[in-house]
Amino acid sequence: MDQKFTSNEEPLSDLLRKAAAGLLQLPDFQRGWVWDDAHIASLLASISHSYPIGAVMTLRTGNPEVKFRPRPIEGVKLDQPHEPEFMLLDGQQRMTSLYLALHSSDPVPTRDSRGRDTLRHYYANIDACIDPFADREDDGIVSVPEDRRITSDFGRQVELDLSTREAEIAAGRFPLDIVLDGSETMDWQMAFLSDGPGEYEERMDKWKRFAEAVVKPFTSYHVPAIELAKTTPKEAVCQVESPRVSWRLCSLRGWSDARKWEISRRAA
Repeated sequence: MDQKFTSNEEPLSDLLRKAAAGLLQLPDFQRGWVWDDAHIASLLASISHSYPIGAVMTLRTGNPEVKFRPRPIEGVKLDQPHEPEFMLLDGQQRMTSLYLALHSSDPVPTRDSRGRDTLRHYYANIDACIDPFADREDDGIVSVPEDRRITSDFGRQVELDLSTREAEIAAGRFPLDIVLDGSETMDWQMAFLSDGPGEYEERMDKWKRFAEAVVKPFTSYHVPAIELAKTTPKEAVCQVESPRVSWRLCSLRGWSDARKWEISRRAA
């Protein structure tokens, strides 16, 4: 009997590259991306600690009996429509958050603690990340506004300026949107070693500890992945159980019904 699914661990960087290339997309009936700033920072902190963030589930496409209209993960910019090799069935919130924060240079559209729309960039505070007594989630992983400046007094006082690489270096804040790009990380490292605060030996020691504590966990992170085979029958695809939702797609008849299902799922 054909195996209906496989399970393994896939490098996070590979999953995000597949998303960027349009090889991994979402079924169109998936709800929009809604995670707020605090959830994203917490997710990034978990990865920096090599903590588990849960599995993703994908469906290999190509079965004419199980076909859904695809759409790219939010933030992905494709030159033209691309037929995916995989549909992301479970893990949309996490993969979208990680793609936007780690693979896109654009600010991340999210919401603040009051539910207001905002645009953020995510950084690692080097000193806090190598301090064994600091809280990684509260102090180590930080977000800044779209212009990369934190201000007070109605914008008149600049509390933190990360608007240039020189400013990032001086403040000891590493931009997480380059952590999976080896070349960009190397350039940032060389600039930090050359021009960062303190004596060279101190900067070298600090970077080594930071690379081990944060950069390595991101670049070596693997995500548990369940892949449903292309030959998986519709009745098996129709019920995908996750801790948050039970998918029941068998009754769908056209996209209008899919939209009705989406509304009922949001209400659940």
